[in-house]
Amino acid sequence: MLDKHFGPEDFFSGPMLLLWVGIFGVIVIAAFIYPLVLSLRIGSLSLFKNNSDFKGKYGFRKGILTVQLIFTSGLIFFALIIKEQVDYLKDRDLGFQMKQTLVVDIPENSMTSTELYTLVQELKTSPHIKNSSLISEFSHPGANQSGYQLGWLYNENERIEANFNVYNVDTSFIDLMDITLLAGQRSQDIANNAVYVNEAFYKMSGFAHLQDLIGTPIFAFDDQYEIAGIVKDFSYETVQQRIKPLVIISDAFESPWNKKVLISLSGMKGIEEARLLFMRNGSNLFNYSFLDESVGAMYAHEAKIEKLAQGLSYLAIALAVLGLYSLSRLILDQRAKEIGIRKILGVGIWSITKLLSKEFTLLSLLALVIVLPVAWWQSDRWLSNFTYHVDVQFGLCLLTILLMGIVLTLGLLTNVIKGLMINPVGMLRE
Repeated sequence: MLDKHFGPEDFFSGPMLLLWVGIFGVIVIAAFIYPLVLSLRIGSLSLFKNNSDFKGKYGFRKGILTVQLIFTSGLIFFALIIKEQVDYLKDRDLGFQMKQTLVVDIPENSMTSTELYTLVQELKTSPHIKNSSLISEFSHPGANQSGYQLGWLYNENERIEANFNVYNVDTSFIDLMDITLLAGQRSQDIANNAVYVNEAFYKMSGFAHLQDLIGTPIFAFDDQYEIAGIVKDFSYETVQQRIKPLVIISDAFESPWNKKVLISLSGMKGIEEARLLFMRNGSNLFNYSFLDESVGAMYAHEAKIEKLAQGLSYLAIALAVLGLYSLSRLILDQRAKEIGIRKILGVGIWSITKLLSKEFTLLSLLALVIVLPVAWWQSDRWLSNFTYHVDVQFGLCLLTILLMGIVLTLGLLTNVIKGLMINPVGMLRE
């Protein structure tokens, strides 16, 4: 994990959620319920007998509304950038195929190596199965962890520390996963002690060219491997982390770790065919999952943050609309006679609309001026936690401004229409 910055996901942690609830509770009472109750129960005439008292209370509620608009515009911005990043992670090429690929657990000590070998070969001959591969328990993308090995190699007599993660698989793994081979031999042709390494390992080694690394031995205490090929980097851990050096060893049948079988299907009938083959070869259990489910766990945290941000944004928008409505209702009550006089004097629709909405428009603009630079900065810091990420674009600010304009319109529209429909003669008689 890269250095952690305080970003959008920190706003949605457990303690912060309680704080959000408290803040929204205060905002609802101050910016919506309280002024609306006053307007409905006390009545506009008694409410404005003491004009200085109104100004004090109105100024307080205007301040609360400004804070509310700041929170709303900030949440909208964060929700947009989080959605954009999560969508990017979901759509990004991970470097392998995972469609219609099963991950089947092999219970410990349930099958011998000979039975496992027979099973894997029979699976490959099934009409609705494209390929199968035996792997150790954590040797697939989306697994909770992977093996780790301390090792070294030599580059022109210079010892290079080469610590790496390990995948224990069989020779069909690279083909089944459709991982790109950049240099070296295909997996079925390699010797028993030959291994594949990824691009990250190649870059760590310091060799000038890919081909220079082919045939180089890797030393790992009592073990020694020879590099037979280099594969293109593929994401096999969390999406935040830079891809680390990986060595793929074709020793799954001899590995002491618990095992799984990857099965690439050509049709959904392959699931039943695989189940029957497992039963025929001595396994009474057929517990499977789909590989894309495991891979989805790699960005599950970000997906949860996306849902929380969207939910809070919808709540903030609803409260902002209600707050604008209730406060504009008070302004309409206060200026009803003024609007009646203006209409008698021939003032047009635009002037009355401006009278009722100008102050709220300025408050919204103030909120945007305050929040957009901070939201941009914090989002950029949050995105830096990801090796692969989108960039904050100016279009995101424009979209936030547009959405806040819609919020403003929804909050003021009803009372603006009421103001335009005021009967000036009846208002002056009152």
